[in-house]
Amino acid sequence: MESMRSPWLDMQSSLKSIAGFSEIQGIGASLRNLAAFDETLSAALRHNLGDWRDEITWRPEVLTDLAARSEFYLGLGFNPALTDFPRPAFEQSLDIAGLRPVLPPPDVEADLTEDDVEEEAFKRTNAAQGVLLRLERLLRRFIDEEMTRAFGPNWMKHRLPNGLRDEWEEKRRKAEKDGAEERALIEYIDFTDYVRLICKTDNWRDVFGVVFGRMESVRETFQRLYPVRLDTAHGRLITQDDELLLSVEFKRLDKAIQKRRR
Repeated sequence: MESMRSPWLDMQSSLKSIAGFSEIQGIGASLRNLAAFDETLSAALRHNLGDWRDEITWRPEVLTDLAARSEFYLGLGFNPALTDFPRPAFEQSLDIAGLRPVLPPPDVEADLTEDDVEEEAFKRTNAAQGVLLRLERLLRRFIDEEMTRAFGPNWMKHRLPNGLRDEWEEKRRKAEKDGAEERALIEYIDFTDYVRLICKTDNWRDVFGVVFGRMESVRETFQRLYPVRLDTAHGRLITQDDELLLSVEFKRLDKAIQKRRR
């Protein structure tokens, strides 16, 4: 708390502010000290980020209406005290916890007009796009490296879920027909394909189980990332709740992958 330089303590709800700040620091400490997909960590994250293990049928309003999304997150058990801070204070609390290594600092700490609030949302969303791009590049390289090491360079012919290779081939054909340069087939993976590929029974058994430990935790991670990934891809703004989920889950995936590479 002594490290905070931005106004952050709500004098009307000081205990709530302190609890929210403390929980964020606890998440950061857990991510530093526990394996990225350790069940103790997964259970601790559910205490604050909500329980996302059950398969989610995404209602359209959750993906387009930020108020509806906030209510949806609350229904899963998300702790709103984690993000109930002024923007500069929220970012600084993430920095102190080590949860925001790739997001840029805020430009101002002044009182915000309506236009300023929207401008901050633009900056938050732009920063999230950069994080997600880095995450997807990381995932694609990691998947290709691990599957090639285990099964050779032609692993896609016999280790992809049914029909997935045909989908990627069709997207590549369309892209090249429209003038795109030639790219590796893995570059045409969709965000929802990561779980399908990683959690495919034989891939999990032979390759990814040793990296991530628990399949339900991997599914939970990608469900937490899905709304922010969809919004940034379609030019919609995201919330501080989304940014926190992205920061935590990027950290977990990156930590697990880097440990595997060492």
